[in-house]
Amino acid sequence: MEELIRKMVELNSDLDLPKVYKELADLDTEMMDIARKNNIPMGPGVRGGSPSTGDLIFWYLLARTFKPKRVLELGTWIGTSTLVIAKALKEVHGDDFSIITCDYPTDVYIREHSNSHLCKNIFYNNIHSNDLIPQLKNNNYMFDGIFSDAVVSEQNVIDFASICDISKLLFITHDVYTHKYSKGNQAFDRVKKVYKDINIFTPKGEGYFVNNKNDTPINEITGLITSRELYESTF
Repeated sequence: MEELIRKMVELNSDLDLPKVYKELADLDTEMMDIARKNNIPMGPGVRGGSPSTGDLIFWYLLARTFKPKRVLELGTWIGTSTLVIAKALKEVHGDDFSIITCDYPTDVYIREHSNSHLCKNIFYNNIHSNDLIPQLKNNNYMFDGIFSDAVVSEQNVIDFASICDISKLLFITHDVYTHKYSKGNQAFDRVKKVYKDINIFTPKGEGYFVNNKNDTPINEITGLITSRELYESTF
């Protein structure tokens, strides 16, 4: 994981990383404040919440590095990570990108905030992924990146082959741990089981901090699976 982060930071050397970190931290704080004012559960130990700012900057760098144009996100909640991905992709592609995102059953997606200019490229669905993905499949949607902060069923994983090019698989999921088993670990296991014939690359390690002048943290419990082909062509 450390090697991956170093490579991503190097590829995005045009960034003022401490400035980006502050922007993402401010975005995160605003969304959490709105959520709390509306009595939406946020934070560890409760259903709901958003990734830490360290994870958000990791998701931001992943989007900016791998540059997907058509993204499927599973597990929107209030939409913080959705906005972070959109921010990265807008910097890379302008308006030539889209994010289809879903969460169910609770509709707590925040629609009014200071980053609403990013929302025209975001298509929120209050529907379970088990119902949305078959619809996308039947309507011939294709994606080049899947970001998840949700429980991913085995059927979801099987259907990935119908909505993306598995030879260029890019799958990012939250809640991947080394000391316990959670939804991210389960998702990884399912991807590796279903696509055992694909040459898959998975960075090792959990939690990492870049040692720059502001000690900007990058990543805590986010994991990544790519095809070896995509990883090597990116770096």
